Amino acid sequence: MMRAEGLRGCRALLAVLLITAGCERGCHEERAVGQPVAHVHPNGLVLRLAERFDGGRAVQGVAVEETALGFEAHVTAAQRHALAARVELHPRGEPPPRSSRRAWTRPGLRYAIEDAGGGGSGGEEYVFTAWRRCGEGYLLFEQREQSELGTPSFALAWAVIEGARCP
Repeated sequence: MMRAEGLRGCRALLAVLLITAGCERGCHEERAVGQPVAHVHPNGLVLRLAERFDGGRAVQGVAVEETALGFEAHVTAAQRHALAARVELHPRGEPPPRSSRRAWTRPGLRYAIEDAGGGGSGGEEYVFTAWRRCGEGYLLFEQREQSELGTPSFALAWAVIEGARCP
């Protein structure tokens, strides 16, 4: 009888440990929060993105800067690893060839996640790159992120992809 109770207690403890370990990354959904703000580039590209981002542990501000070909969104809170995602409008030409494809809510989006290696004490560095046709050209999306917990979710890049509109 005592042995059966001990086994049940061990199983319960093991279940709690497994759930907790799985929640280190998966129980906190990273996402943009609040009403989106429209940013319009001189080339006609529009980026609608919320001014705050829930990184799982705290809601942080997002700043959007205009670049030569589009925008770069930065999570503004001080953190160990800078978090930024960019979108560029390439008005002519074909996207770079990649073999990775993902069926997402919008047809025609291609993406690749590559291990950039050598991240140092902050973990491995990963690069997320995605392409979507836009008129005679394409939109290019990119986010670099370091992670000690395996491949990141790239939630900021997905928010930028969702909010980007062709001219």
